[in-house]
Amino acid sequence: MDPAPLIVIAAVAIFSVAIFQVYSQGQKRQSTWKTLAEQLGLTHEGSVIRGEYAGLRVRIAMETHRNPDGYGQFCVVRAEVPAKLPEGFVAAPRRWTTGLDRMLADNTFTPTDPALKECYIFQSDRPQEGQALVEEPQAQQALLSLYNPKRVGFVEKNRAHVAYFGFSDDAQEIRGALEDVTKAARTLAAVRERLAPGA
Repeated sequence: MDPAPLIVIAAVAIFSVAIFQVYSQGQKRQSTWKTLAEQLGLTHEGSVIRGEYAGLRVRIAMETHRNPDGYGQFCVVRAEVPAKLPEGFVAAPRRWTTGLDRMLADNTFTPTDPALKECYIFQSDRPQEGQALVEEPQAQQALLSLYNPKRVGFVEKNRAHVAYFGFSDDAQEIRGALEDVTKAARTLAAVRERLAPGA
């Protein structure tokens, strides 16, 4: 008996099961995030939750980011900083930044706080302004509040972010992340406005 038809049938069956699982997970994610958006008073649009939380624009979405192991899917929670941070200001998560990326980064500066050094690599087109921002105790606390063992924090493009590896459907965890990013965004804005030239 020719085994070729059996191999084709088995391959089709395995492929069909895999497709069904992916579809089922996608449907579950959509349902979970719709419920989560309702609980948080936000809008669910496709694979994104967005709206206003604590008076700031926020967004929650699955995104692909580079990390030391390559690229991965992350659940990213972000809030807009309601003031302009120093031009090109970035607080990159050290856990995601490889040795080569660190060496190639331009306009870096180092904070004096050892805890911040462990969490972030800082960069700004105006390094002195960036350094002044992260030397402020309130800004340091805000940046450190974005980190915990389950996630990384980062600031870029005038937004405060936290990211979890993989999909998160824990409403309490996401609510806590929203509170952390909105509080950090407000604190960084307040410190920046106080330090800004001419303030």
